[in-house]
Amino acid sequence: MRLLVALWLAIAVPVAAEESTKDWLKRILDPVPLGVTPFPGSMVNKKITVDTIRYETNPEKRIVVYMIPVAQIAAAAAHFEKTLGTEPQKDTDAKNFERYLFTVTGEGGQPPKAKGLTVTIFRSPWVDDMAQIQMELVPPK
Repeated sequence: MRLLVALWLAIAVPVAAEESTKDWLKRILDPVPLGVTPFPGSMVNKKITVDTIRYETNPEKRIVVYMIPVAQIAAAAAHFEKTLGTEPQKDTDAKNFERYLFTVTGEGGQPPKAKGLTVTIFRSPWVDDMAQIQMELVPPK
C-alpha cells in the first residue's frame, strides 16, 4: 500500500489553475462591439454559454450561445451571411437538421473587428425544438 501511495505521489500530473464562475462569466462574448448583430429574437442562454466556456481549454476564447426555434435555422443563417459578408459551410447532423458554420477572416466585406470569430448554427442537443447560435472568438495576435 505504501508503495502505491509513493508511486501516486511521484507521478507528476499537470493541473490547470481552477477557474471560478466569475472567471467564466468574464469570458462571455458580446458580439456587438465586433460589428456583429445577434439574430433578431434570439436570446442568450447563459447556462449553456457558461457550460461551454467551462469545458473550453483555450482561456483566450470568448463564447456566447443564443437560442432560437429550430424552424428559424435557415433564417438565422441568412442573417449571418448578410451580417458577416461571407457564405457558410453547410451540412446536416445525424437527424438531418441543417448546420451552418461561418468563419470570419476580416477580409472582403467582413467586419474587420470580428476577425477570428466563428458562428455555428445547429439544432440544440440540450433544448428540445430549439437551435443554438454559438459564437466563438479567438482574438488575433
